[in-house]
Amino acid sequence: MRQIVASIGDSQLRSRGEPFTCLARSIVGQQISVKAADAVWFRLCGLLGQQPDQRLQPSRLIDAGVNIREAGLSAKKSDYLLDLANWFAGDPALSDRLATLSNEHVIELLTDRPGIGPWTAQMFLIFTLMRPDVFPADDLGVLKAIETLYVGELPMLQSNPTLAQRKKRALAFSERWAPHRTVATWLLWRSLDPVPVEY
Repeated sequence: MRQIVASIGDSQLRSRGEPFTCLARSIVGQQISVKAADAVWFRLCGLLGQQPDQRLQPSRLIDAGVNIREAGLSAKKSDYLLDLANWFAGDPALSDRLATLSNEHVIELLTDRPGIGPWTAQMFLIFTLMRPDVFPADDLGVLKAIETLYVGELPMLQSNPTLAQRKKRALAFSERWAPHRTVATWLLWRSLDPVPVEY
């Protein structure tokens, strides 16, 4: 970790900002490349008459309705975004409330929504709420980084461990970084890619 810290200079983990916009961007970017996600997001913002770096208002998505598919969204992603917009529009205090809940409760609430799984909820905790002790054991980049950097320290398993075994081993190993596992996660990502990770 010391070597990674020394190599990144002044770079730091930053919040993506407002909860609704961050979750909407996460849904747009699911299962497509970063470049493709950015292109769809730019088209969506253009369709809604706003700049890509502006806060997205749930009411704009609701007013546009199914027309948001014209931005290049699948029917499912359009449904997920409209569900999310209606959820936030129906509870004006939701953004503030999410910031006060425990990590576990945030994950529980978010994963009850269609289109938001545990990984997206964890990215929300890291990059929106800036929670200090989040370790996304489902993230393949994190698993790869740990197994590369700490190959001599990891408990040995059979030569081809299952994904479930790799996750369990990484989660146990991550305890050494508690209660700052978010920072460790970000540094692990940086060990694989010098470009700062943002979700």
